[in-house]
Amino acid sequence: MNTRKAKEESFPTKSGALLRSSKPLEYAVGQVLEEIGLTANGPYWYERDGKACETDHLASSFEVQDYFSVRHHVFVECEYRESSKEWVFFGATRNVMERSEISILDGFVRTKSGRPFSLLGLRHENPLELPRVGPSTEVFKDQKGGWQFNPQSVDNAIRQAILPVCNHLGAALRKSLMMHDPAVVDLYHPIIVTTAGLYVLRDEVASKSLDDLADLTKSFRRVPAVLSCFNSPEYAVSFLNERVSSALSEVKPDIETAEGKLMLSGFPPQPPRALRAQDIHRLVLEAVPSRVLVIGFESLQATLSGYLDILRKRIREEFRRFTAVGAL
Repeated sequence: MNTRKAKEESFPTKSGALLRSSKPLEYAVGQVLEEIGLTANGPYWYERDGKACETDHLASSFEVQDYFSVRHHVFVECEYRESSKEWVFFGATRNVMERSEISILDGFVRTKSGRPFSLLGLRHENPLELPRVGPSTEVFKDQKGGWQFNPQSVDNAIRQAILPVCNHLGAALRKSLMMHDPAVVDLYHPIIVTTAGLYVLRDEVASKSLDDLADLTKSFRRVPAVLSCFNSPEYAVSFLNERVSSALSEVKPDIETAEGKLMLSGFPPQPPRALRAQDIHRLVLEAVPSRVLVIGFESLQATLSGYLDILRKRIREEFRRFTAVGAL
């Protein structure tokens, strides 16, 4: 949460000031994360452009699937808003929806026999069939009784949710290059939890009339959660490339070959693999975030637990298909 503006405001009650600090929301979210079986690791700190940055929660789970293991990383940005504030979403274009994927780092995973493994089959999953949305804004009543809008409110929250994912991918890359046993597939879930009301354009609204598209009463419906889809922003791609370059520079002295390639560890009897730095960048960039799960606080427990449960079931199905083809 950006507290700069909050520090310049005053509130009629102590409780109002405390709520606006977002600390009660952050505490309650941490409790929910633990209740649904995740390990709540508290705030996640990282550095960007020489400045310390924080995301409110990093939670995780580690699950073994035969020879493989799956690690879920849940990054949560908490956004407290007064009940009168509403986040209004319009649908994403078909192209954006089709390109939007779950962030999965699996490009370095090999079995003992050398077979590559990928969860490509579920990258486009929408586990709860949530509304897939695009452009958004925040609307609210000001102190004079008029209505205002803030188009940056949701965008800023998305930025704070996806940048820590890009930073963490650099750390996960080191382990992937060294091929820790068992092989680990990393899934990343950037999430925004807010107390604002979430509203999406109704599916049946086909009008191109601007008045119809701005009618919150008739043309929109309130929902517990949405899947915000977007083309991966350049600031995220650039930051991820920086983190990959940093990770490679650290391990390069130990794994670089005479031909300038990087030797990745493997398991006998398969030989190690040699990849160019640009190939490693490409494999990691497949996990750059292109979606964020936005959840209303009141429905957090049901939505997030249901979302992860369906994903785990689908992952098990993918593993069964993979192991049915041949020996690991």
